[in-house]
Amino acid sequence: MARQLRKQWPKAAIYAVGNPDDIGQYSNTLNRFYPASSDEDILARINEIIAIANGNRVKTFMCSNPMLEFVVLHHPELFEKLVFENSYEIYRRIVDKSEVDKLCRFLKMIRPEEYELNDLDDATIRFPVVVKPLEKINAKGASKCAYLNTRDELKAYMGKMSRMNIDPQYLVCQQLVKGDNRWEYGYGGYFKDGRPIVDIIFHQFIQVPQGLCCYSREMTDSSLRGGILRAVQPFLDETRYNGFLEFDIKQDQDSKMLYVLDVNPRPWRSVDMLAGKLGDSTVFSPMATDTRVVWRYPYRELFCRKNRKNVSYKLCRLVAPGQFVTQLALNDKTDKAPFQKQRRFDRKELLKLIGQKIHK
Repeated sequence: MARQLRKQWPKAAIYAVGNPDDIGQYSNTLNRFYPASSDEDILARINEIIAIANGNRVKTFMCSNPMLEFVVLHHPELFEKLVFENSYEIYRRIVDKSEVDKLCRFLKMIRPEEYELNDLDDATIRFPVVVKPLEKINAKGASKCAYLNTRDELKAYMGKMSRMNIDPQYLVCQQLVKGDNRWEYGYGGYFKDGRPIVDIIFHQFIQVPQGLCCYSREMTDSSLRGGILRAVQPFLDETRYNGFLEFDIKQDQDSKMLYVLDVNPRPWRSVDMLAGKLGDSTVFSPMATDTRVVWRYPYRELFCRKNRKNVSYKLCRLVAPGQFVTQLALNDKTDKAPFQKQRRFDRKELLKLIGQKIHK
């Protein structure tokens, strides 16, 4: 987001608030980075920025789930102080997982069946299931996606959540759509009034851990692309959304039905794959090319065999054939520090893991 803003408006003042260890703090696109490790810190830093603006309204972009939840679910009064891309009501309907589920079902979008977690012996729960946090802030320590095959596994997992003091109301249990990561897709882009300014449809082939992609490949199947666009169009028509938005979509390997799993009203993890299509333009004034893009996070790919849902690179190329350009996570020739810092962090982590394995 900061890189796109700086490229579009070179003289803009860009301030960022984030966790003290956020890799984005090393970007040369920022005027200043404000570390914040608590709710009180975030509010204090926001007020500092408002004071610096000296009466000018501050255009605001939320770029992570924790920040979205902090602002939308816990501090809606900030919508009176800051200028956001969408209204509070639009964000509330998307950020609150219960609300977005209601909205999607109202719009007749196909969603996995959901189950209550208050009665784990409920006979209507059909296994396998996946359990995910509704709010990351209130479910720290919970898996992004916990895949559970039996009632005993579900009970064991919820017992673990109980010991971590995570209330079931902050978790959602859904029907697991059949298929490995060959059948998991993403559709994302930058939107204005619900229309894509620039967008991309991609396969989420390799995920480490499951739910966090490290190898995405742009989709080439025109028929499947059309199905995905039709699946999400009711949402775009209803919300007339502005800004970065991404849908996680899963196709059942048997029925071939497309399910909308998640809606992310922010830049998603592999969002910089759009850079491979934009050339010297930006998401705000794009001159997108027909270039097809592969997005990679090579360090995470090293652990791909740990996840049985991942597929081989050979299958990736068979499913989405053709010529592609490669976009590495965080890499930008005009802003090298975040990529270089991340490589150093990854190298240290790898050496630590190797050391632990040797000592075992």
